[in-house]
Formats: sequence, structure tokens, C-alpha cells
Amino acid sequence: MAGKKNEAYIEFKANTADFQKGIKQMNAELKTASNELRLNATQLKGAGDSVDLLSERQDILQRELEASTQKVELTEKSLAECKATLGENSKEYQTLNNAVLAAKNQQAAIQNELEQTADKLNKIKEDNKNNLI
Repeated sequence: MAGKKNEAYIEFKANTADFQKGIKQMNAELKTASNELRLNATQLKGAGDSVDLLSERQDILQRELEASTQKVELTEKSLAECKATLGENSKEYQTLNNAVLAAKNQQAAIQNELEQTADKLNKIKEDNKNNLI
């Protein structure tokens, strides 16, 4: 029986190579987007509510949301493979389940910020439109 468990563990470890590569890539993209957002926030402090800077922020957030969505999908796929191979009571399953929850939390935060930025941008555009009338 112990041999069967070790075989499942080895099989699961072999399946995680693509997952690890994908997660590294998504984390790199998220870090780049995060740095771009910090720069954008600094620029917005000096420029007030610039439509161009808010549009840029919206684009960055959209890219960040796409990377976050891919990260959630990769993590959920790995979680399902882990569940099938090692079961829900394994340490690896619990670790991946926590990673899924963290990735979904990050995704929700990005989505919220994206919606707030879109609302702010629409309000400024509407105000500018009303000022022209």
C-alpha cells in the first residue's frame, strides 16, 4: 500500500512542472503590473484626475486581472489533480487550496479596483461632457 501512495505522490509531483512554470509567469506579470500601478498612482497624485492616466490605470488593471484569472485557473487545475491523486486530506491539497483562495482574493481585489477606476473615469468624462454644454 505504501508503494501505491509513493507512486501517486511521484505522479503528482511530475504533473506540477507545468503548473510551477505557469505560476512563475503569472507572478512575474502580476509584479510588473503592480509596479506599473504604483508608478501610475504616483503620477495621478501629481496630475489630479487625468483622463489619460486613469485610462492607463484601467489598461494596467485589465492586464493584471487577466494574469490573475490565469493564475486562478492554473491553481484550480492543479488542485483538482492533487485531489484526484493524493486526496483532500493531503498536505499538498491543503496548500493548493489555500493558494486558490489567495489567488481568488487577489483577483477580487483587482476586479474591485478596476470597477472603481472605470466609475471614476466615467464620472470625469461625464463631468467634462456636461461642462461643454
